[in-house]
Amino acid sequence: MDSYIEKTLSELKNRISDCEIAFQQVKKNNGVTWDAFCIKNKNTNISPVFYLTDEDRKNLTPEEFVDRTVFAYNREKERGIDFDVSKFSDIDWVRSRIMFNIVNRQRNSKSDLANIPITPDLMITFKVSVGNNAYIRVTNEHLKAWGIISPESLLEDARNNSVVLDKAVFRSLNDVLVDMLLDEYKSGNPNMEVTDELRNSIKEQVSGGMQDAVYMLSTENHSNASMLYPDTLEKIKELLDDNLIILPSSTDEVLIMKEAFALEMGLDVVKSMVQSVNRDVVMQDNATQYLSDEILRYDGELKQIDEQQESLEAMIV
Repeated sequence: MDSYIEKTLSELKNRISDCEIAFQQVKKNNGVTWDAFCIKNKNTNISPVFYLTDEDRKNLTPEEFVDRTVFAYNREKERGIDFDVSKFSDIDWVRSRIMFNIVNRQRNSKSDLANIPITPDLMITFKVSVGNNAYIRVTNEHLKAWGIISPESLLEDARNNSVVLDKAVFRSLNDVLVDMLLDEYKSGNPNMEVTDELRNSIKEQVSGGMQDAVYMLSTENHSNASMLYPDTLEKIKELLDDNLIILPSSTDEVLIMKEAFALEMGLDVVKSMVQSVNRDVVMQDNATQYLSDEILRYDGELKQIDEQQESLEAMIV
């Protein structure tokens, strides 16, 4: 334990004296381990975890990190999240709350997460919603405790629940960028009125006057799982009137192009773009969000480009 962590832990214990506070290293997605502080209130069964990133170490003193953590903890306390742990042993309750994510297969091959491989590069993992955007990740040990032999038996429930509990979001990338710019403008001018004229003007600048060509598919809680929601890709294919090329941009979302536009650019160029963004942005900012360098094609079936493999048609009915 280094001096930064020692100072932070000591200050947290002084500031939140009615809780048990411990430092731990938490295994995250893609085999990445993060430093974290777990704060356990004796009156609840859920212990929020607050992560200390390399960026925090560079930009915040221990005191500043503690100020931010205490503020966030008090906000979580006001939300009043609690959970009856006994429910987690009830397989019927679990089936009513289980959901799924899509992660990189190779980088998570050594984890104990229950999973279903779906392409050479991707696999499904599971999580159980305990309310207010809090989840418990499902491991193979959980499956044994529930008497479940194969994770495939959870998939239908996970897909049906995810559609309801975390609705799909499909938007043009231009619109997403416009909203990001507007949020930035409004942070410096909270009273600024956002008119249709202003929005259209910004979109014209962002798009360069070109029609929407790239789209983002995510969920309300920022998950790429919507790629395998029932009928979602088929509806997008009908909307865009073309087959789809899917760029696995992160665990939060995927990007989608019309196949005609991707072919015009060149599939090698599209794949190179994905690899470049992963290397220069995703892996630098948050390696846990890395998904894949391989692009996908949907034409009624989902396939990895240039790979001979089993179709995912059965998952996308």
